[in-house]
Amino acid sequence: MRRFLFVSTPCVLFVLSIALSGQTLKHRPEKSETPAPAQAKPSIALQVAPGTPLKIALDKEVRIRHVGQPIGGTTTEPIYSFDKLLVPVGSRVTGKITEIDDVSKSMRTLSAMNADFSPERKIGVEFDQLTLPDGRRVPIQTVVSPGAGVLQFVPAKNTRQTKLGEGKEEAKGKLNEARQAVKQQIADMKKQISEPGKMHRLERFA
Repeated sequence: MRRFLFVSTPCVLFVLSIALSGQTLKHRPEKSETPAPAQAKPSIALQVAPGTPLKIALDKEVRIRHVGQPIGGTTTEPIYSFDKLLVPVGSRVTGKITEIDDVSKSMRTLSAMNADFSPERKIGVEFDQLTLPDGRRVPIQTVVSPGAGVLQFVPAKNTRQTKLGEGKEEAKGKLNEARQAVKQQIADMKKQISEPGKMHRLERFA
């Protein structure tokens, strides 16, 4: 049985590179009788510092199916640089699934011995584009935070219990009961043999 994983919200990205443009701030000159000619407002390139956390909320729980599967969400907190708002709340962030690790044969065997026939896999996620509310699209480089509770992958059975999953749990419980019963029978046999007079009776009936 193949286990499908779900990505749940929220998650945090650490920005490696975002370059945006912003306007410089200048003092307003005093009014004069002769109007000054109109000048184009100079702009400077502003860059979000590497390591800046970019918090996003995924649109919904995503069922992981294959590498390259798109994934997206929106920012939940703004990002500023020198009092200039660079990334407003609600900006769109999109990316994709980059990696789904294979489970080794030894891990599969170990999981099967524990009645787990769908061991968990390591999932890689990458967000590479930021779309601002004004429609501008900015390429970004990010690293998903591995911190506990930041980006969580949960088995599908945790969100929707299936009959197959229920049957597996029931079979696991019965297997444990059978093991306990066998252990108890062995213990009883050892106890009977070790009691005084039991061995003499066995020799007489032999």
